[in-house]
Amino acid sequence: MKWSQNMFQKVITGQGKKKKNYIGFLMVLMQRLVTSSTRAIRENLGRRLEILKNNETRVLALREEDLWDVDAEQSMEEVIAVHSFNIRKEIEDINNMLVVANQAEHQYVDTKAEKLLEFIYQIQMDFEDFKVIVFTEFVATQSFLKEYLESKVFKVAVLNGSMDIDERNAVINQFQETADILVSTDAGGEGLNLQFSNIVINYDLPWNPMKIEQRIGRIDRIGQTRDVYVFNFMLSGTVEYRVKEVLEEKLAVIFEQFGVDKMGDVLDSAQAEVDFTDIYIRGITDPRGIDYYTDKLEEQVCEQTQKMNEIKGLLKDEKVLDKSLVASISNLPIENWLKQMYKNYQLSKGNEVDIFGLSSINLNNEQVKDMLTNIPIWVKTSKIPVLEIADTSNERGFWSLWEVSINESDQNRKIFPFFINENGIARLASARILWETMLKEEDQISFKGYQTFDDDAYNMVCEKASDYAYNLFDTMKDDYLNSLSRERAKYEYAFKLRKEAIQRIGLQSVKRYRMKSIEKEEELWKANMERQSMIIPVLKPLYMVFMD
Repeated sequence: MKWSQNMFQKVITGQGKKKKNYIGFLMVLMQRLVTSSTRAIRENLGRRLEILKNNETRVLALREEDLWDVDAEQSMEEVIAVHSFNIRKEIEDINNMLVVANQAEHQYVDTKAEKLLEFIYQIQMDFEDFKVIVFTEFVATQSFLKEYLESKVFKVAVLNGSMDIDERNAVINQFQETADILVSTDAGGEGLNLQFSNIVINYDLPWNPMKIEQRIGRIDRIGQTRDVYVFNFMLSGTVEYRVKEVLEEKLAVIFEQFGVDKMGDVLDSAQAEVDFTDIYIRGITDPRGIDYYTDKLEEQVCEQTQKMNEIKGLLKDEKVLDKSLVASISNLPIENWLKQMYKNYQLSKGNEVDIFGLSSINLNNEQVKDMLTNIPIWVKTSKIPVLEIADTSNERGFWSLWEVSINESDQNRKIFPFFINENGIARLASARILWETMLKEEDQISFKGYQTFDDDAYNMVCEKASDYAYNLFDTMKDDYLNSLSRERAKYEYAFKLRKEAIQRIGLQSVKRYRMKSIEKEEELWKANMERQSMIIPVLKPLYMVFMD
């Protein structure tokens, strides 16, 4: 692939020097396509060429920072039509690259694909009944791998984000019953239980390590009885490889220092602000500065980990909700969040907000206490509030807030934002960005009135939100069952020790009485554990608005 990397670097240096621009983002994605497969870069260069020739470039709906939050395939769909700095020059460069790409695709099989085949042959020899999951970031690479592996007489199933729940379930059944290999994108594999397989091959490695953890989580979960094997493909000797190597070393040291068991406890939290993509881009454009950039990220992760450890102290059941509990946490704008929450709540009711009265809003305020302890379920009406946020380029559509929980438990619930545009397309990154904007202290939200909200629109929002909540709940269920399993083991061991102590009592009457008491206590505990093991998913809409 060296031909494409060299030619592509000319495009990057020629057009991507501005600090923030969509064409630069497109160039980064194109570079990742090069390392994915020849077909992926050839198909997307062809698509870009047609867009430029037909003058079909457009202004993007998402902001640049939003693009980093979605997977590579979705990002490519967004930026493939971005305006060009120099259409004539870009068309010339793309035509030159397509000539070489077409020659390479017809003359050679990707070395990376040949290495994958070697791995699968070895797996076939080592495991009698093997099921392999291959993750890629691009649908074009997925299509290429399916054709290539099927030509070697393997049975292959494919899974990607364009499929609905029924289609995904059909693919999973195919993989479980007849297929040897599942080739999946990140969006396709979200929230699915694939533990009947125990082998993952990361054909394309995402830059965010949490995405790799999420991939592995599809098979490494409760009920998995076999060892799990994970193989990562990456081009050695590249700057990208060096950045990954340094990052992994630094993260391992940090998490060991702070006693973090799971990477997701820090990097996948709502408060996490670690930008791995930026580190890779800086490292690729300035290889000599890799150590400097990774050192800066190390400081950021250390600070984030420390903050998360402090926040965990707030969430213990025995703590009382009090302002003093958060006094030791630096840079945590609790007061601002409360005021913004109170203000938005009043606006949603159509009430005016007393700006001077906001100064008295804190955790001891009775209205705030009531809002925190009695979060209402949103009830559909014939009209829906219309909001507008200044200085944002979001699409028009429905923004909503949801609560998904296990058995309606306060301890086992997640609240998530959801946005769906007028065409029925879910925009997860936009949902988070809008929520973060709403939390800011600045008064950016304008109430524009109400508009009609019919049953068709409501059902569309609910259906799409339910699909997304299904993925969240599946992860929550695993965490819940893990916690329950640890608690069960702890109590079983405690009962065992107490019974052994009773057996050492000399007086038989006392021994019988105490043994009977502890057995009764154990029966009650088992009954309670049995009730807790019965899992019922609950999804509630908390609020819905239309974003203009």
